Amino acid sequence: MRRPFRCLVLLAAQLLVGFRVAEAAGRRVWGTVGGDPVVDVVPQDAIPSVDKPKFVTAAEADRFMRDEELVIGIATEGETKAYSTELLDHHEIVNDRMGGSAIAVTW
Repeated sequence: MRRPFRCLVLLAAQLLVGFRVAEAAGRRVWGTVGGDPVVDVVPQDAIPSVDKPKFVTAAEADRFMRDEELVIGIATEGETKAYSTELLDHHEIVNDRMGGSAIAVTW
């Protein structure tokens, strides 16, 4: 067997095993990226969105946020807001309103 063909056969076998392991664990297999299976890790809607965010002033945020903490900032029509990426690590999406429009902040 030529080496490139053997590598292709091994890769196909690894993909098949990866799909079977994911399916056996009850995870949906969506496809592959770079030869690796893409599977569900948590069920749909398992990570709750923040639908009514509460905000504090920058001075108040200094009491519980670190200076180096990353935020996603938005400014529009004279209104500014900052969304903590540490909070978004646990929720992934904030549904909010700015300038009279609905927005979704994702991370």
